[in-house]
Amino acid sequence: MRNLNTIVNSVLRELLSSMSFRTRIKQKWKKLCTTDNIIDLLVDAFILLADVLTSPILIFVRIMKHIINVYFIDRIKRSIKWFVHKILRIK
Repeated sequence: MRNLNTIVNSVLRELLSSMSFRTRIKQKWKKLCTTDNIIDLLVDAFILLADVLTSPILIFVRIMKHIINVYFIDRIKRSIKWFVHKILRIK
């Protein structure tokens, strides 16, 4: 049995080494690109996209993040800069 495995492995190695990298990639791609795999991928992507985009908590979090960025971040930065330059007198 071990001798048979050795022979099979050497034949496979010889076949793989004789094929170009591009040919091997094309063969693997053709093997993976079946209708079932494509349908599974599209359905999973749609479910994930729908779940993320329609989640109410994420919509609320995005709105709050935008509000914080627009109104508070500039004021916080300005306050820290004022403190560092006027109070601590660091240039």
